[in-house]
Amino acid sequence: MADLTCEKICTGKAGYWNCACAPFVLVWKSLAIFCFPCLHVLLWRCLQPLQRILPCFTFPFEDAEFFGAAALGDHDGESGEDMQQQTDWVRCEELASFVGKQPQLFEGKIEPSDLCQGAVGDCWLVAAFACAAEFEDCIRAQFVTKEYNVYGRYQVRIFDPIQKKFQVVTVDDRIPCRKGTKKPRFMSPNGSELWAILLEKAYAKWCGSYANLSGGFVLWGWLAMTGDHVFMLSKQSDGSGWTRKDMIAENDPQDRRACGFRSTPETYTNEQIWTLLKKYDAQKALMSASIAKSAAGKFSGPCGEEMLEKEGLVAGHAYSVIQAREVTEGGVLGLVGGTQYRLLQVRNPWGSFEWTGAWSDKSEMWDKCPGIKKQVMLDSLRK
Repeated sequence: MADLTCEKICTGKAGYWNCACAPFVLVWKSLAIFCFPCLHVLLWRCLQPLQRILPCFTFPFEDAEFFGAAALGDHDGESGEDMQQQTDWVRCEELASFVGKQPQLFEGKIEPSDLCQGAVGDCWLVAAFACAAEFEDCIRAQFVTKEYNVYGRYQVRIFDPIQKKFQVVTVDDRIPCRKGTKKPRFMSPNGSELWAILLEKAYAKWCGSYANLSGGFVLWGWLAMTGDHVFMLSKQSDGSGWTRKDMIAENDPQDRRACGFRSTPETYTNEQIWTLLKKYDAQKALMSASIAKSAAGKFSGPCGEEMLEKEGLVAGHAYSVIQAREVTEGGVLGLVGGTQYRLLQVRNPWGSFEWTGAWSDKSEMWDKCPGIKKQVMLDSLRK
């Protein structure tokens, strides 16, 4: 009963007791949220110079649970054993990307451009990371280890949808590279930041191997990152509207990412979908978009995606939705009597192969509608 009362007091559900205990709860929360973490970082930073001066007291951490052929897994007809023969496991600070640089867990602002997808077909996970990277705290909250660790030991929080709680996954900073190159086989660092390749490695370990990351749903990535409810809106085959399906995790000992989709009675018109997009964008929700592959498509993408060359889009591929904007060109003060446009900004996790239609980077629409160009640029600066 005492524990329950304490829990209610700390969560503001104890009624009058909250008024009496408010000063004590405030002090405790201040210590727990600000003081203790700051002291931990300060002590760690004080110890790092000593560790560099006395290398005999520095023992690089090696994760025996996730290493070698089993960690790589069987991928694209190549066994983990064969792949391991052509693989070197390289410490992050020794990667080719960091020659002459000091690697950091985070360096400056966290951005989607920090992500460079590698050979494994985990565009769904890269897209999930890219969406989350629009909100720095979402990425930082994943890491129990908050700074670069000279021991090469990092801890990451991943939500277990079956246990319905976060699990802490511990990994070392040895990254699988193509033999003799010191270039990662999978995700590569962009700049001097480590968070992307370490986060990918933590998810690979939690799922069993890097190969087990191939193919998946962005929604599952968001669920594992946040523990929040996720759902999908699908366009009906006749184009008349949209239906909602909720993602449900399945308890499969052989596949920790097993999930299904439960239909709901909710349906939406195209107008309602646009309203929802604007609403969720304003609420800073995580969103993605994808195109279904056609039966007669040319599946020439690196992981079997359908490359729509004319449009510059990829079917069977996950895009990050960055923002939904309703803008007006002309009229009175750009508000009344003008021409209205609806713009949706998406990001390809590949960082290449871009949309070529209206409002693409080289589209003539930007010159025809200079007012819209100014609106979009000003809003980007505000963000």
